[in-house]
Amino acid sequence: MIPGMRRQRVLRGLLALLPAALLAAALYYTGALGSLHQVVLRVAPGIWLLALAGQMLSYSARAVRLMTSERGRYRDRFWTCLRLILVNNALNLALPLRTGEASFPLLLRRWFGVDLAQASGTLIWMRLLDLQVLALAALISVQALHAVPGGAAWRAAMLALCAAPVLLWAAQAPLLRNLGDGRIAGIARRVLAGMPSRLPTLLQAWLWTLASWGVKLAVLGQLLAALIHTSAPVGVLGAIGADLSTVLPLHAPGGFGSFEAALIAFVGAYVKPGTELLAAALAFHLFVLGFALLAGIAAWLSPGMPRPIATTEKGLPS
Repeated sequence: MIPGMRRQRVLRGLLALLPAALLAAALYYTGALGSLHQVVLRVAPGIWLLALAGQMLSYSARAVRLMTSERGRYRDRFWTCLRLILVNNALNLALPLRTGEASFPLLLRRWFGVDLAQASGTLIWMRLLDLQVLALAALISVQALHAVPGGAAWRAAMLALCAAPVLLWAAQAPLLRNLGDGRIAGIARRVLAGMPSRLPTLLQAWLWTLASWGVKLAVLGQLLAALIHTSAPVGVLGAIGADLSTVLPLHAPGGFGSFEAALIAFVGAYVKPGTELLAAALAFHLFVLGFALLAGIAAWLSPGMPRPIATTEKGLPS
């Protein structure tokens, strides 16, 4: 390896660890780690159990979204789809900068025989739906917190967000028509092939996305609200911020530091900052990360591992 490239890798690695180092320093100097058990114990066991069940239900809805996504390729393979979702989620939270997302197209190719470019298109489309629903939830939460009727700007934002998936879907056909020849155009066609080709399929995927995030934000928002003694809308905002932390430029393995920082930034205007808030953010992070890792490991190690499927050049099972 070239020395300059080695130095850059070392520098990137050190920068990725910076949020975790800052979190460790904050825990040490504020004594928040000593408050962790008190924060955890003040939450009723039923809320913890509901959060566990809700997360599992949420990921099951994502598995159904994939299973019903296109042309029956994944139909009647719910368990394999759920396995893929759980493994992908664990890697996303454990690895920096959402590099765990690479597992999604790789596992689609291995377990379903889907071309990598097409599988990447499916991933892109599903993440766009996820972001749209998160944006809707954030808008609704902020409006609920400020207790003001939605004005024209708010209604326009809601309408634009609701219409965005349909507008993107409608843009596929003219985009395909205007693609020329060549390797890049061929890859673009394969990526677009991973997106819904029919409007009913898109609407079905959107409804499953709503169901998945609705359940997840409801249970995690309630858990976070209990941890930091605040209202449910603030808890939902914090859960959204924590989830979005995985796309931050500085993201340590496991998300330590960036997860807590994003959560506190989203709730900081509504909750008094301090030792208890930092301890609650850490407790929430450990719960979410622990569930994701245990579920991902269990999904990977459970019996009946899907057999690899070979693909043709067109991305079809051979």
